[in-house]
Amino acid sequence: MVILLLATAGELRAQARDTVPEPKSVMIKSLMVPGWGQIVNEQGWKVPVIYAALGGIVAYQIYSHDRYAGYRAAYYNSLAANTDQRFGPTPDWVPAGQPSTLYRANRDLFRNRRDMAVVYVGLAWGFNALDAYIFAHLKDFDVSDDVSMRVGVGFEQGPALRFTIPIH
Repeated sequence: MVILLLATAGELRAQARDTVPEPKSVMIKSLMVPGWGQIVNEQGWKVPVIYAALGGIVAYQIYSHDRYAGYRAAYYNSLAANTDQRFGPTPDWVPAGQPSTLYRANRDLFRNRRDMAVVYVGLAWGFNALDAYIFAHLKDFDVSDDVSMRVGVGFEQGPALRFTIPIH
């Protein structure tokens, strides 16, 4: 009887698994194109969220790079020995007449923020693939409302306590 129940449960899992995409394939698709794995998993609503996150991080990276370039030019031009404006003129949005150490500190700050944004893009891309991979594994997971369990006493080969969990 127990062997029959185990065999039936295994067949049910195999039948349910046939409709679920291969998790590794879904993850590779999401690594190639963000959101592709979510579409394969039939979670298209996540695609705009993914692209909004990636777009926001890239926009912040561009903003930080522009600020870095402006403060780099301001720092270079604030030093008396540099008269060639190698990095261009000081932008109008940079406050004039500040000490060069302030320009250097701001330059370093925005360079660090720009570089961290590259790391954040990689993390967001990786989380996108991880989400697709995990959902592909859990797609056939039963989340029914019936979480009951029956407890009974059986006498197959002697007194025994039997737990029965319904499989849907």
